[in-house]
Amino acid sequence: MPGTKPHFIVDHLFGNTPVASFEVPSDWRASSGLQWVFGQVVDPANDFAYPVNMWARAEDSNGDAALERFPEMNFYYLPQAMFAGGLGGLFSNLMGQAVQQNRLFGAMSSPPMAGGEAVVKFLLPRCRAGLPDLRVIGQFDPREYAALLPTNPAMHPEPVGLRIEYSAHGKQYEEEICAIKTQWDVQNFGGMGMMVQTNWQISMSAGLRAVKGTLAQRRPELMRILASARPNPKWVAFYQNVLQQLQQSFDAYIQQGYDAIAAAGAVSRQISANNDAMLGQFEQQRQAERAQWDHARRNAAQQGERSVADQFSDYIRGVNTYEDPQGGHVQHSNDASILWKSSSGRYLGSSDSSFDPNVGSTETWEKLRRLG
Repeated sequence: MPGTKPHFIVDHLFGNTPVASFEVPSDWRASSGLQWVFGQVVDPANDFAYPVNMWARAEDSNGDAALERFPEMNFYYLPQAMFAGGLGGLFSNLMGQAVQQNRLFGAMSSPPMAGGEAVVKFLLPRCRAGLPDLRVIGQFDPREYAALLPTNPAMHPEPVGLRIEYSAHGKQYEEEICAIKTQWDVQNFGGMGMMVQTNWQISMSAGLRAVKGTLAQRRPELMRILASARPNPKWVAFYQNVLQQLQQSFDAYIQQGYDAIAAAGAVSRQISANNDAMLGQFEQQRQAERAQWDHARRNAAQQGERSVADQFSDYIRGVNTYEDPQGGHVQHSNDASILWKSSSGRYLGSSDSSFDPNVGSTETWEKLRRLG
């Protein structure tokens, strides 16, 4: 994507590790945030099943167009236990601490509903609050957006498209809210016998905004930004490890004879009491990985190569970086693993290790050294 720059979503809790990246036009502003929520005083470890909140935003220089990725919203519905203030209230009593009412494992208690209705009821009040003239104009089929996202048929994905209008900063805006609603059932066994819990989410949601009357014109640019998003596989693996450890703690309490609610309370108390130790364990793991990265970076620097962050940037943008014999670096699409430069300054990429452009050529070609 010419004329762009990468923006990295960074996990500051664990050593400023890149989480993901997306490309924005060079003159745009971009910002993002990531928060680990387990072990918090406000909601003590109640989010161990969904321990991360993340958002990102990109906006053009004059505020006429913007793209925003919203945090995930998670819900559960267990009608057999909707008494005594709901599971959230029971969970709060078990914890002996004040937590947000009707929350369990990081999800809010609510019967499932259509995706558009859920966006209006839950997402707009959270992400578009303080807009007194906000109006829902209608719904649409967001198939172009949904095509960018991985889906699991077992979770019954429902693409959601909602059009809204509002005024902000002295301008009238139109915005398309796109999201995926998923839903699945889980059987729980405990002192009350078998209970069927319905879990559902509003996830991978985004807002495409532009000054009223210009959204159709700006949409291709906003969609290109969305399509450029790339995760960092190292962070994804680390996050999955955190989830696995939290789930193992929960399963261990189940094996000791706790029912699901009591096990959740025990895990929450454990994480709240040992939050520093738990974070320290993850930090030790990150430090060990960071030491490997630093060692590789020092070796790379000694050899004139590039940092891990630079390499990740290359990966995100789909390029390889090579040392230019005349000085500096040159980047080329990673569709080709080998890059040649001619005596006249032309470049030629190839993935065939046996290919030699000098054969039959009137120019001299030099194979460039690829930097790791």
